[in-house]
Amino acid sequence: MNSQTVASQTPGFNDREYADFLDEFRHHFRDRVVSGVPVYTTTHGDLYELYLSQYPLSVRQTYRCRACEHFIRNYGGLVTIDDHGIAKPLLWSDGYIPSPHVPVIAALREAVASAPVNGVFLSEANVWGQPRTGVWTHLAVTPPAAMIYKKPILSAAQKMAEKREDYRIMVTALHELPMSVVTTAVKLLEAETLYQSDKLLGVAKWLQALLNARQSYSGRRQQDNLLWRAVATAPAGFCHPRSSMIGTLLEDIASGMVFETVKTRFDAKMHPLRYARPQALPSAGNITQAEKIIETLGAAGALQRRYATLADLETLWVPPPVTRPTGKGIFGNLKPKGAAKRINLQVGSTPITCTKFIRTVLPTAETIEVLVPHQAGNWTAYVTAANFDAPPIFQWDHPDRRNPVSWYLYAALTTARDWNLIPHTWCPVDAVIRRPPEWYENRMEQFSEGMGLILHGAKDTRYKGAGGCLFPSLLKSEFHAIRATIEAYSQTLTISGIDNATACGMSFDSATKVPVSIRVASGGTMFEYTLDRWD
Repeated sequence: MNSQTVASQTPGFNDREYADFLDEFRHHFRDRVVSGVPVYTTTHGDLYELYLSQYPLSVRQTYRCRACEHFIRNYGGLVTIDDHGIAKPLLWSDGYIPSPHVPVIAALREAVASAPVNGVFLSEANVWGQPRTGVWTHLAVTPPAAMIYKKPILSAAQKMAEKREDYRIMVTALHELPMSVVTTAVKLLEAETLYQSDKLLGVAKWLQALLNARQSYSGRRQQDNLLWRAVATAPAGFCHPRSSMIGTLLEDIASGMVFETVKTRFDAKMHPLRYARPQALPSAGNITQAEKIIETLGAAGALQRRYATLADLETLWVPPPVTRPTGKGIFGNLKPKGAAKRINLQVGSTPITCTKFIRTVLPTAETIEVLVPHQAGNWTAYVTAANFDAPPIFQWDHPDRRNPVSWYLYAALTTARDWNLIPHTWCPVDAVIRRPPEWYENRMEQFSEGMGLILHGAKDTRYKGAGGCLFPSLLKSEFHAIRATIEAYSQTLTISGIDNATACGMSFDSATKVPVSIRVASGGTMFEYTLDRWD
């Protein structure tokens, strides 16, 4: 509206009051918006006509404005959804608003709060609306940076359409997935009786939590809103349960198959050379599509990988620094504070889980050694971007917080000698780490928890056959459509920097079955443990 021409003959409507109204409107928007919290569209009536109808006839024409109309029609129906499935208007706050506008805001708030959600809202705009045109000021807000959609492959409109399709697919899937079947799947996966069960436990628990949440409320509107909330925040692939590995497991359980048959079918499909990996060479069309996507993302340089060093890792533990005496002067033979303590006591081996080891042992550990096993196990190498300036390609890597480190291990378990180490010798641990997806953010449900022991001198002696290790399951969703081409290209690569590799060792997670002996020096005592399971 034109703030310079507000009708002064109607009490309470003047230029100063309208400027205060706009200030309060924007202030409450900033207070209500939480970065990263999804916003949703609704099916509502004509909010702009409702807006005008709440003003007295004497000033209504003054508030008739193309810029404000555009803002209200495009953004006025947006809502957030809370943990209980209640939709709350994003813009029409119930906080302090100058009195002439209270009926207007109240009417809009009621209309939007009662409107059904019909989509996830995304926008590439840095400003919603037009704050000013000439001397006129209008309804407009500035969203935080985290709310601005920035994806080069799909536009905001295309991504919104994708989310609507995800919602439609999930509506059908939830009607066909009884809670009892999902609960059984979670129990089987948690029991670790199925091969690589940790890779599907996240999506199974996500489905279970969604079903539980929807069953907690009898109202259809709340149930629908909770589904929209789940769709908006779901990790890549979670919204297509019927066309994924979790879907085949659920179908087998629902059909009444005996456990042995379910397990045989599941284990065969989850073999590392099959699960989430293309089984055929890419088509010519897929290669062409891949060229376009890589060019659009500017990601050509990101496909080159090198072996990581300790400096590339985010560590849970490294040996504390030791200051050694110089050997000069009268006090040169004294041991300084922080130097390694003499071992006066040795405690026999104690079984311990990996999670308890991290929680209770690491904080006071001075040195850690592993008895290199002779059995084959999950030997692992950590690799990173050869060109750090290349754009992120992994799901946990972001432009504002880089983490290009990934990891690989072989489908067939390898031995210590394959990794430049000698079995039945004590090897120093240079660092203890979590898996890269857990370094800088909350747990990513699509990846299982894991711990790595970086062993001194370990490196992959078979690295020339490893390829580039650009596994499709680790890449961002933008690469999903071209995963066959990425997989084929990855197999032609050789990871560089093997001579400088200092980030290799043993990997532990819920699927690890080989117990490992480990000894820890702390406070003059040597403690020996057996890492026998994850948790």
